[in-house]
Amino acid sequence: MPPFPFTIPDCSDSCICDVNNECWFSNNPGFSSFSLRTICIQGKCNVYILQHTFSPYQDKPSNVGMVSQTNASKIKFYDEQVGGNWFSRSYYPIGGPFDYIKVKSISCDGCPVNMEGCTGDAS
Repeated sequence: MPPFPFTIPDCSDSCICDVNNECWFSNNPGFSSFSLRTICIQGKCNVYILQHTFSPYQDKPSNVGMVSQTNASKIKFYDEQVGGNWFSRSYYPIGGPFDYIKVKSISCDGCPVNMEGCTGDAS
């Protein structure tokens, strides 16, 4: 994948809602950040979130991921988007085997995302 065009700055209380109105938060915000990617597949364009993670101990951060706000057992782990090879940092392509989050809204003030005052259609 080419370099990331937009990385979300320090957003330790992030909430990312997808196009199905399911919201996600990082289970380990001190060890994660995110980038946005706009990708068009078969003429349909969406913004996707890619997780980044780091560990001061250079350990494999197998527990870092995005947790569903409505179902805490539903987690999209960072390891899953790099095929379990954390050190390679080689992401699966969007549209590949990892189900990336299609972004509808983002907040740095936790969940839920307040869309009051927003205009336009994100779909």
